[in-house]
Amino acid sequence: MKQLPGADIYSLSRRYRVHSRTVPCTVSNSTGYNLILSFLLMWILPTLVSAQTPEPVSLFDGKTLDGWESSDGIWRVEDGAITAGSHEKKFPKNEFICTEKSYANFDLKLKIKCSGDLATGQVNSGIQIRSARLPNGSVAGYQIDCGKGWFGKIFDEHRRRLIYPKPVDEEALLKGVDTFGWNDYRILAEGPRIQVWINGIKATDYTETNPEIPLEGIIAPQIHSGGHVMVQFKEISIIELPPTPGSPTWESLGGIKAALEKVTPKKKPRKKKGKGKDKPPE
Repeated sequence: MKQLPGADIYSLSRRYRVHSRTVPCTVSNSTGYNLILSFLLMWILPTLVSAQTPEPVSLFDGKTLDGWESSDGIWRVEDGAITAGSHEKKFPKNEFICTEKSYANFDLKLKIKCSGDLATGQVNSGIQIRSARLPNGSVAGYQIDCGKGWFGKIFDEHRRRLIYPKPVDEEALLKGVDTFGWNDYRILAEGPRIQVWINGIKATDYTETNPEIPLEGIIAPQIHSGGHVMVQFKEISIIELPPTPGSPTWESLGGIKAALEKVTPKKKPRKKKGKGKDKPPE
């Protein structure tokens, strides 16, 4: 066997203490080389792995709405959270606050609280992902829902409506959520697959099969119109993941309007009132 540099130190007899007794032990050249390699791997590999794993980036500083875009006067920072609505009056229409940046594949974590009085109307919220801002201020795209009767569902806002109507395990999820309190959301979007965990419970596992749905876009918390409702979002962080080659985008599909026209169901024309003239032929 070829002598390795410095390997002769391993061919010497060494003495190790075991239970206060001295035991002679001879380590061969090959064993010594393997020991060195094992120790190097033990110390170097974790460093290499951590260097390749992206760190989460905060999307909210807890004090300002920097990095977000919204209608004036709707959203504010209250108690360290992005906030809209109140418990004193009804909220008039759906509103969104949007990231200035678009995201494709990502691991998003945040806390959501949607509270209010159901006797006054709907108490509902959600967070849009891979979405687009419309000229009228609304948003189109996937909405990961939040609210009584909506946890674990996906509503395709201003597009195909409800596309994921039932959670993975509805019974377990309902036991694990705080309906009007804070809930931890994790949203993992990779290629056509979207997975959601709420308070650590697997809630959603949806795979998009339509090739004309954009797999990138803005992130946008929502407050739904209806009752006396207040929604809050905090501790928002994201890890951007490598993009999926060839995934459709809003731009590659011809822009927001063209992309929506490709997949949004056409509204049926209303029947005109009249005496028989609008009746279908027999």
